[in-house]
Amino acid sequence: MRPRSPGGAGSDGPGGSAGGGGASPAGGGRRGGGPTRSVARSAATAGRAAAAAYAYRTGDAATLLQLGLDYGELTVLRDPFEIARRIVEAACGPLADSTIEDHEERLVAADVAEWVLGQQVDGAPPTPEEIVRHTIALIIADAVLSETGQVVTSSEWAQLAESDIRDAAEALAGRADLPATGISEAEFTRAIEDGIEALRSIREGAS
Repeated sequence: MRPRSPGGAGSDGPGGSAGGGGASPAGGGRRGGGPTRSVARSAATAGRAAAAAYAYRTGDAATLLQLGLDYGELTVLRDPFEIARRIVEAACGPLADSTIEDHEERLVAADVAEWVLGQQVDGAPPTPEEIVRHTIALIIADAVLSETGQVVTSSEWAQLAESDIRDAAEALAGRADLPATGISEAEFTRAIEDGIEALRSIREGAS
């Protein structure tokens, strides 16, 4: 993906190297607060997990090394679950003393990594654009589901409501404007925030 502008450490978003965690501020001045406060962090960790999983699928040892992973060690494992676990650990850091927010970020990163490792068309991994859009949808849905919380889980239509939210998040991610030259972390975070705002508006209009 597109490198960060001069002055930033590492590179941005999915496909970037480790160190993108402090990129753009998220949720500043946006209504609702709550889960959007962690959008930048979740985008950064999910982005690193996506980058590592894609690098593993494409044999990009150099990118894996930047993310603190050894391609040779991963290939010897031959266990997708263990490979995903190591990718998440490299993307999110050690599990010790983690907060609830850290745990939620790890779940998103794990979902992204597992999807990239398992998804394929005619034996090929998903494209970088497909990975970015899937990651955007996943984080939008996760944030909105966390925000609605009890309202969704206590409903007799809980499963349908969650499915609707995830479908809407996928549709919003599909409409996100992704530059042909690659998406920066700031643009990645903004697309997620915009999707959360749009889904909030839909939900509030229907309530």
